[in-house]
Amino acid sequence: MAWKNAAGAALAALLVAMPLQAQDVQWSTDRPDGHAPLGVHNDFTLPQGGVLVTYHYTRDERAGLRSGTVPLFVDDVLDIFGVAPLALTSEGHLLDIRVGLTDELTASASLPFTYRTATQATETRIFDTRSSGIGDLEVRLMYQVFNLDGYRAHLSLGAAAPTGSIDETDVTPLGPGEVQLPFQMQQGTGSWAVLPGFTVQAQNEFGTVGAQAEARIHTGFNDRGYRVGDRFRGTVWASYKLNDWVSASARVTYESWQDVEGQDPDTDALFDPAANPFATGGTRAEIPFGVNIHFRDGALAGHRASVEWFVPVHEDLHGPQLSSDRRLLVGFQLVF
Repeated sequence: MAWKNAAGAALAALLVAMPLQAQDVQWSTDRPDGHAPLGVHNDFTLPQGGVLVTYHYTRDERAGLRSGTVPLFVDDVLDIFGVAPLALTSEGHLLDIRVGLTDELTASASLPFTYRTATQATETRIFDTRSSGIGDLEVRLMYQVFNLDGYRAHLSLGAAAPTGSIDETDVTPLGPGEVQLPFQMQQGTGSWAVLPGFTVQAQNEFGTVGAQAEARIHTGFNDRGYRVGDRFRGTVWASYKLNDWVSASARVTYESWQDVEGQDPDTDALFDPAANPFATGGTRAEIPFGVNIHFRDGALAGHRASVEWFVPVHEDLHGPQLSSDRRLLVGFQLVF
């Protein structure tokens, strides 16, 4: 319950901080808090002809086993399965391009490239498996539904194309040759997905607050006979303008994802919990803290650099699964 109290207090603080004088301020992205924190994608629409190019670097480390909200020992998992996850490290690069088609309608496209390393243990040995490649391509349209003084809101709708591989393999000490890797080591989902979302923001002379809700709804089973679980993500944030160059931000995020339906026939769900579709869903709440820098002078004038550090505060996993340990986002935005 502590995380709920913390999240509720943070949300209440954000609501209290809503710019009471936003009606006297014209919305502007030409300030350090004019863009949402780095981890909030598709945060605003562009004017006609505007272009925004964003690069993200992500490092996501997971360690420690959990079932529900209860931590597990490795021996607990090895009493049931033949192998136990120890750690999962993902390093990702994301390129996102946004173009203003009209003053109300913006198009965006993003493509990730991710390196994954999983460390696992049996009763007698510890070993690593690795995979890398592009993920699923996401395209969206964002339509501005409200823009008055210091308030803005837009709807988004998009699709994810199954461009990421679901056939990743690697050599393990458990058998001859390369074997099919479990769900978490695949680069894509193997099926199309619908991407709805809604974002609202308010701004005054001191800063900007906002809220966003997005979902990823998969349309069917992939060629390997399984369907990745649907995902919902919600966040609220506040960014305080320290000066004309720098803003500091804090967010509360909540994410829920469903179990995989079906089973990859080339993996063993009874031997490896990472291949067990009933151990793939869960919920997570985090509090990311960030800094945005809006360059005002020189060759980088108008462009931005940002960073966010995620602090996990709650997890309820359909385990056994690896728990979130630490996550870092670093990015740069070119604004034209």
